[in-house]
Amino acid sequence: MLDIVGLIPARFNSKRVPKKNTRILGDKPLIAWTINLANEVEGLSDVYVSTDSTEISDLAIKYGAKSPWMRSSDLAHDNALTIDVVLDFIDKLEEIDRLPDGILLLQPTSPFRSKKSVLDAIQIFEEDLSKSVVSFSKASIYPEWCFRLNKKEIIPITSWQETKKRSQDIDDTFQLNGLIYLASPDFIRSNKSFINSSTKPLIIESEFEDLDIDTETDFLHAKEIAKKI
Repeated sequence: MLDIVGLIPARFNSKRVPKKNTRILGDKPLIAWTINLANEVEGLSDVYVSTDSTEISDLAIKYGAKSPWMRSSDLAHDNALTIDVVLDFIDKLEEIDRLPDGILLLQPTSPFRSKKSVLDAIQIFEEDLSKSVVSFSKASIYPEWCFRLNKKEIIPITSWQETKKRSQDIDDTFQLNGLIYLASPDFIRSNKSFINSSTKPLIIESEFEDLDIDTETDFLHAKEIAKKI
């Protein structure tokens, strides 16, 4: 059986949704949704929370995750990259002579991911440990109909000819949804990312599973979903 470690990155504060990881969603803090789900997945050896907050660290331990290291201030500001947090986590595991087969990144802002999706990702990863597995959802907007602004001029993302296509003539487009990232430590270190041209996609089709809480409106939407669940 593979040794896969779950990692949940959770900064204390957020500009758009202050203290969102500790906010109550349904009957528990937001971060507890992801910890509980991770603890239900038989394929995970351990579940860690990386945070700069003692409050979040205490919550992580309360709900059954490990949180032995406090994140440095360099990795806790608004411009810090998640991949740098992951690389730092791998270094810390190596310091205690632990280097698992895979690192499963589960962001706490996606509280409704299913156990089945995580297990599907692990199953795909088991087929070839040299490749990563990343979740995607069908994009709601066609890139052929998207534009950028250059001063006051609009420029199509693809080409002017492509903008004339009917929706039924456009191939499906998929976007990263932030739900599941899984790769070996070697892959992450060599690419400084969970994704490259060899990445295997996990397509998420659920209407609410890929909800990413990034704004107050997202949180209100999550509350409505939590009531239904």
